Amino acid sequence: MKIFIPMPDDVLIERRELIGRLVPFNPDFLAQSVRPKEGCKPRNWISDNDYETACERLNAQRKAQQANHQLAIRDHQKDFVAA
Repeated sequence: MKIFIPMPDDVLIERRELIGRLVPFNPDFLAQSVRPKEGCKPRNWISDNDYETACERLNAQRKAQQANHQLAIRDHQKDFVAA
């Protein structure tokens, strides 16, 4: 990984901190080199996009969160009783 620190070389030379070999910074590195193809959807794209399927996904997520919460409560109660 290369890190660019904007600082004039004169300051580094005056402080005798110019050690090693410097690598020139290319600002094109910050630009996105490959553009995504048009019409190409991400892997996690939701294809069913109607109200009914959205409600199903939301309810499934809520049920999973409630189940995880219940498991955490049981584990906490077991630890409390054991102590």
